Amino acid sequence: MKTKELEIDYIKWFPLLTVILLTLVLSLINPDFISLYNIKSLLTQTSVLVILSCGMTFVLLTGGIDLSIGSIVSCSGVIVAVALPNYGYWAYFFGLLFGAGAGFFNGIIVAKGKAPSFIVTLASGGIWLSLAYVCSQGRPVPVPTDLTYYRSWIISETLGLPNVTLITIALIVFGIFILQKTTIGRYIYAMGNGERATMLSGVNVQSVRIKVFMLNGLFAAVGGILLFGRLASGTPTVGNSYLLPVITSVVVGGTAITGGFGGIPRTVLGAFIITLLNNGMNVIGIDAFAQQIVMGAILIVCVTINLDRKKLLVLK
Repeated sequence: MKTKELEIDYIKWFPLLTVILLTLVLSLINPDFISLYNIKSLLTQTSVLVILSCGMTFVLLTGGIDLSIGSIVSCSGVIVAVALPNYGYWAYFFGLLFGAGAGFFNGIIVAKGKAPSFIVTLASGGIWLSLAYVCSQGRPVPVPTDLTYYRSWIISETLGLPNVTLITIALIVFGIFILQKTTIGRYIYAMGNGERATMLSGVNVQSVRIKVFMLNGLFAAVGGILLFGRLASGTPTVGNSYLLPVITSVVVGGTAITGGFGGIPRTVLGAFIITLLNNGMNVIGIDAFAQQIVMGAILIVCVTINLDRKKLLVLK
């Protein structure tokens, strides 16, 4: 019994202890790492990854997955960039609307069509990516010089903190509130622990799944908008590199890929672990392309450790 409790405590505190250890190591390598400027830079750098990972957490907790997240990020940014000259601040609403709509599409096919989320989102990701290319004509869509003030709220600071950091904190609080204080949050965990049992208890699991994918789409759209503001353009390929780090962040944080266990705070720590690892690999000179090998290896190890094999009747 004591061994089991120690194991649970270890899993619970592992992400936080890893963040502390990585911070100490990087501080020893580079004393300027813990400077105020570098901390603000780190928070800005991590913001989009945290937001996307929080959105993915909702989906993974139900036992699903969304492989279209990178394409939603790219297409949201492109839509904002294309609409901005004609619609001003309404362009951001269009970007969010697209994200929610893309999530709704994914959710409705998975829930009503009884199709695996892996296949559905893999296919829809190709649709959203193609849409981004069509809208942008295959190239980045820059913000006109006379319209730069439309993105100033993204790159500005409030009370000494970058606005992107404040937006990220607000979404973290929002995500925690949904999972811990609302009925749908309880249903999400229940579905991850046993969808059939949840359905038999009277829960409309189809509705919950659709809402989960819509939430993920909204979070992805916010990430795309923030990237648009930072890059001053809508780029159809900007989200392509986020899929692996996002899934890795959620799993490294301790959320089970089979669903039912985990949460937003763990995911936030997982995102910081990935960011700190990337910084560390940059410091010691590991090639950017080789870093993907490290991320893939970490994901494989964490999935193997966190996988609840009791939920899988057959391993394929």
